[in-house]
Amino acid sequence: MLGFVRAERGNIAIMTALLAVPLMLFVGLAIDSARGYAAQQRMAAALESAKQSACAVAETPMSGAKMAATAVITEFFKANHGNETITNTATEATVSGMVDTTFMRIAGTESVSIGASVTLAC
Repeated sequence: MLGFVRAERGNIAIMTALLAVPLMLFVGLAIDSARGYAAQQRMAAALESAKQSACAVAETPMSGAKMAATAVITEFFKANHGNETITNTATEATVSGMVDTTFMRIAGTESVSIGASVTLAC
C-alpha cells in the first residue's frame, strides 16, 4: 500500500485532467474578450463616421443645421452598425450595446456590455 502512495508515475495525466477546466475557461475568456474588443472597435469606427457626416451637415448654411446633425448621427450609425442604444446631445454622442459570449457561458457570463463615445467638435 505504501508503494502506491509514493508512486510518481501517472501524475501528468492527473494534473492535466485537473487543469483542463481552468485552462479552457482562460482560453474562452481570451476568445470572448477579443470578440468584445473587436465589436467595440467596429462600434467606435461607425460612431466616428457618423460624427464626420454630422459635421458635414452642421457646416451647411441652412437653419437648424446643428439639430439636423444630431439626427444624422443617429440615422447614419443605425444604418452602418445596427440597433444599439445611441444617446446624442449637441456636444457628445454615446452608444452602448451587448455582445453575446460563446465560451464564458460555462462560467455563467451570458453577454458583455460594450460602448463608445465621441465628442461632437466640428
